[in-house]
Amino acid sequence: SSIPAHLAGSIVAGLILWLVTIHTLRYSLKLLFMYKGWIYESRGRGQKPTLATRAWVLGVKLLSGWQKPMLYSFQGSLPRLPLPSVRDTMKR
Repeated sequence: SSIPAHLAGSIVAGLILWLVTIHTLRYSLKLLFMYKGWIYESRGRGQKPTLATRAWVLGVKLLSGWQKPMLYSFQGSLPRLPLPSVRDTMKR
């Protein structure tokens, strides 16, 4: 009777650990995708990215994997975009 209890406990613990890991990875990617510093850096011959941008690229590569992502694979990790006000939309 002890073996089924240990088996059930192991399954529940593994499931909880897996869920926590997945949510941590997705939330970390969401935080990384909020970084916009790379947009404002000067680019060109002889220009190197800043240390923050290089750390950002490394973090995204480590958390997302080295393979090419599928089309909608990061859809849930993207930060939410602000909606324009109704007044601005009606002016258009």
